[in-house]
Amino acid sequence: MGWPDPRADVAAAAARSESDLQVSQLVPAEWAQIALVDRLGGSTGRQLTVVGLDGSRHEGTLVEVGEDWLLLAMGDTDTMLLLRAITTVSGLGDPTVSSDTARPSRPSANMLWREWCRSRRHSRVALVDGSVLAGRIVRVGRDTFDVVLHPRDRVATRRDERVVVVSSSVVWASSAR
Repeated sequence: MGWPDPRADVAAAAARSESDLQVSQLVPAEWAQIALVDRLGGSTGRQLTVVGLDGSRHEGTLVEVGEDWLLLAMGDTDTMLLLRAITTVSGLGDPTVSSDTARPSRPSANMLWREWCRSRRHSRVALVDGSVLAGRIVRVGRDTFDVVLHPRDRVATRRDERVVVVSSSVVWASSAR
């Protein structure tokens, strides 16, 4: 039995170093492909704190993640926040990304607003200008929805004001279950 070849140790060390370099470069490249919706997908059921563009702070359990929104259960209220109107999220778990590049199909915010419209739920809608509308969503279009403004303690009447909300102006919307 002879002495170990020092060149073999050097070659093994060089191979490990090259492998480590590839891994260190691969991880940031993979992370660069992960979107907020992927991070949220791995956090369903977790307690999150979400801050909106308007400075509002929402703490609740992540119930569902849509194409462009998330839904928090906060006591007896559901609050939907548009992903484009979120500044920070804390409490996130690991991302869920499928091995292929295809993302699962997720419902849009319009689908949730249509559900609230059908169920005739009284809702509050916060806009980027800081205003909050309260009433019932009565019609949902592609990029707008109509809200009949009225207090929660009574049903809407024909005399109540109807406003058309441009969807891109919404930061969050909430509705009692």
